[in-house]
Amino acid sequence: MVTDQAYALSKLFRDLPVPITEVARMSGLNEVTVARIRDGKKTRVSTANKLLKAMSQIYGYDLNLDNVTGINVQGINEE
Repeated sequence: MVTDQAYALSKLFRDLPVPITEVARMSGLNEVTVARIRDGKKTRVSTANKLLKAMSQIYGYDLNLDNVTGINVQGINEE
């Protein structure tokens, strides 16, 4: 499904219906790692994908690096 919808990571975290600890558990990531991504720290593509897969389950729609802004991915956002 192709969509022009873009989602801001900050809004996704602000509107989370579950605690960040649950996002960490669902994604298989450490809670500190999830918080660092939320706060704009650099992360690997694979780590970002794990987080977005969990958030997709929570929100019930596909979230990925193409439609979510505000994730500082190593190698992608570097000038």
